[in-house]
Amino acid sequence: MKFIFDLDGTLSCCETLPIIAKSFNVTTQIEELTAQTINGQIPFMESFIKRVDILGHLDVAQVARIVADIPLNQSLLDFINSNRDDCIIATGNYNGWIAELAKKIECVIRSSEGEVDANGKVRLTKILKKEDIVKEYQAQGEQVVFIGDGNNDAEAMRIADVSIACGLIHQPANTVMQVADYAVYDSVAMLRLLQQIKSPQNGRSVVISAAGVGSRLGLGQTKSLIKLQGVPLIHLQLEQFRHVSDLRIVVGFQASSLIDEVCSIRKDIIFVFNHDYFHSKTGASLYLGGKHANEMIIAWDGDLLVHPDDIAQCIEAEQEFIGVSQKVSEDAVFVKLNEQEQVVSFSRDDGDYEWSGPAAIRRENIRFTSGHLYNLLEPLLPMSAKIIRAQDIDTYEDYKKAVDFVDSWSSGNHKINSYYEKLASKIKSPIETRNKAPDFSIFDIELVKHFSDKSKTLLDLGAGTGLLVNHLTEDFSKIVAVEKYSNFSDFIKRTDNLKVINEDLNIFDVAEKFDLVTIFGVMNFFNRTEAERIYQKARSWIRPAGTLIVKHQMGCTEDVIVDGYSKELGTDYYSEYRWLQHEIDLIRQAGFSIKEVVDIYPKEYNRWDNTHFYALVCIPEESS
Repeated sequence: MKFIFDLDGTLSCCETLPIIAKSFNVTTQIEELTAQTINGQIPFMESFIKRVDILGHLDVAQVARIVADIPLNQSLLDFINSNRDDCIIATGNYNGWIAELAKKIECVIRSSEGEVDANGKVRLTKILKKEDIVKEYQAQGEQVVFIGDGNNDAEAMRIADVSIACGLIHQPANTVMQVADYAVYDSVAMLRLLQQIKSPQNGRSVVISAAGVGSRLGLGQTKSLIKLQGVPLIHLQLEQFRHVSDLRIVVGFQASSLIDEVCSIRKDIIFVFNHDYFHSKTGASLYLGGKHANEMIIAWDGDLLVHPDDIAQCIEAEQEFIGVSQKVSEDAVFVKLNEQEQVVSFSRDDGDYEWSGPAAIRRENIRFTSGHLYNLLEPLLPMSAKIIRAQDIDTYEDYKKAVDFVDSWSSGNHKINSYYEKLASKIKSPIETRNKAPDFSIFDIELVKHFSDKSKTLLDLGAGTGLLVNHLTEDFSKIVAVEKYSNFSDFIKRTDNLKVINEDLNIFDVAEKFDLVTIFGVMNFFNRTEAERIYQKARSWIRPAGTLIVKHQMGCTEDVIVDGYSKELGTDYYSEYRWLQHEIDLIRQAGFSIKEVVDIYPKEYNRWDNTHFYALVCIPEESS
C-alpha cells in the first residue's frame, strides 16, 4: 500500500507560491491564480506556467530558503517519516524551490522539474501529472491512497483506490469533493483514518448514514438538517456521541451543507461519501462508512433519535445486536423475537417490535448491498435484541412524533427555552432577566471581587445582560462572557478586555483555561444530566490554581421542581432547584472540592420557604 500526499495545503500549513510572492512583493497576481487553480476555475498546468513565469526570475536558492520555513503539519509529517517506504509526496511545485523543505521529509518526493537559464530564470522542463504516479504504483500491484485538496489532485484521486479530501487548511475544491471517498477537516481525525487504512484497528466506530434525500418526509432536505427544538437533528446526534472518538458520517444529498453544519460543532469527524446516494440505500452507506473503520461498528441512521438514557448501552456494546423499540412509526420495519430475545426476522407487515435503526456489527460481517441495512443484517440472524426508546423519521407524522419525543427528554428545558426566547425578543431593560425579583447583583459583584486581580482572567457562563460582568471589567485582565441570547448580551458593555460569545452552554466549548469561572443564576435551568456535563466542562476550563463559583437557588431539604404555569410570571416556567447537598455532590463528581458555602444574600431576598440562594466556592480537586 502506498500513501501519496499533496504538498501545498495538505502537508504544508499554507500554499507555498503565495508565500514566495509575498516575500518578493508580487502577491496579487499569484494569489488570484492560486485561488482560481484550487477552485478549478483555471487548469493547473496553465496556472502553474503563468505563476512560474511571474516568479521564475527570482533567485532559486533564496526562494528555497523561504519555502524551507513554511510550517508542515506535524502529525502528518510524523506519519510520513514513520512510514517513509510507503509514502510519497506529489507536488506540482518546481523541485528547485522545494529543495530545502524536502530535507525535512524522509520519503520520496516527486515534483515538477526545470532548469535555470543563462539569465537566471527558471524554465520548466516537466510538469508533474499526479495521476501518472498513481498509475505507476498501481501497475506495480500496489493499492494507492491519495490525500489532496486542489483541483489538480482530482484526477489522481479519481483513479486512486482510496482518496481523501483534505480540509485542514481550506475547503477542498469541488472537483475533489466529487470524487473523494473521504473528507477530513481535523489533523487528529486524518491521522486516525490513515492508521485505520494502513491496518485494521480495534475498538468501536459509530457510522451515521445521512446520505439520503428523505423524499417521503416532503421537507426538501436531508433529514439530518431538519430542525427539532430549533436545532438541526444532527446537532442532537452529535451531542449524544460527544464521547465517541471515531465518529463517521456518510454524506450524499446536500453533502456540503451537512458538512458545514457538523463542522460548526465538531471537526474531528470522518466524512464518508456515498456519491450514488440516489440509487442506493442505507445498506450501501453503512458498507462505505464501515470501510477502514474499527472492529465493532455501531450503525446509526441520520434520522434516528434515541432517548439519552439508552444511548450508552448502544455505543458501549461488546457484542453484535439489533436495537428495537415499541411500535411508534408510520412506515416501520418490524422484527420478530424468539424466546431468547433474539431477532429472528424482519417484516414490513407486523412483528413484536419496530426496528428502530441502531445495530452493532463486526466489521468483517459487513457486505455490500444497494438495499436497506436490514437486508445486510438478514444473513446474520439470529442476533441479540436491545430494547430501547427510539423514534425515526420517515413521514411528516413521524416528524411531529419526533418533536414530542425530544420534548419528553427534558420538558423543563423546552419550557424555559421558550420563556427566555420570548423575553429576549422584547427585552427593554437589563434587570428584566431578574424575573420580577429585586436586583441584588451587588452581592454577586462583591463576592467575585474578592477573587479578582488585574492579572487574572474570568470566564462568566450565562452572562445574561451583564449585571455581573459590567462591573468587573477593571478587575480582570480578560473577561469572556458566554450568553445564549444575543438580545440579552447586547446590554453587556463592550471593552477591549471583554469578549462576548453567544452560545448555549450545552454546546459551548473552549480550549483556553481561566483563573476564575463563574456560573450565576443559571444552573437551576439545567437538568441533572446537563448540569453534570457543564460542571465537567467547567473543570477543563480552569487553571490548576483557579476557582469556580456557582450561585443559584437550591432546595433547602430536598430537590424542588417547578414545572408548570407561573402566576407571578404569567407563563409556563421550569426550574430544578436541586438540594444543596445534591448540587455539591454533582460538583465534586466533576473533580472539584468545595472550599466554602456562602449564604450570599440577606434573609429578605430568600422569598420561598423550600429554596435558598447559596454560592459555592470550588477549587480543582488536586489543588485542594
